[in-house]
Amino acid sequence: MQGKTVLAAELPVPESVLLWSMRAWVIGHCRRLDVSSRIERVLAQLGASEAAHDLNGFMWALRQGALRTIEINCVCHPEVSLDEGMLLALFALQQQEDHDDAYTVLSGLVTERAAIAASESSQRVALLFAVAGNSLSTLSFIRVRSLAEHASTRRAGYLH
Repeated sequence: MQGKTVLAAELPVPESVLLWSMRAWVIGHCRRLDVSSRIERVLAQLGASEAAHDLNGFMWALRQGALRTIEINCVCHPEVSLDEGMLLALFALQQQEDHDDAYTVLSGLVTERAAIAASESSQRVALLFAVAGNSLSTLSFIRVRSLAEHASTRRAGYLH
């Protein structure tokens, strides 16, 4: 994040909920726990419970098509990782209908097939957030093109 540490507690509520949901999904996947109802309940607080299904699809696409390790931290981790910041920016770009930049971010993280699936899922998540009145902002510390460039230079791996 270009020298600036961003704390999860500083994020706007919609981004904070998305971050928590992605982190919870990874924990559930790694521990083989079904956390879908918890994620749905958290999203329901924003009026976007329907987004849980599409968020699950998005996360599966990342998991299946990762070109490298994507750093998604524990729900209690205070800092937002560079990868988490990119994913939050991706959802904001989708909501703003800047699909080309969103796809650029994805193409640095996952295979082409996974990028297509993740793009479709993230568009639906962003739309459901917007319908519920939750604006997502491309956070000021995110520079999408430089982040996408960074994403493509990291070594291959999987979500952890």
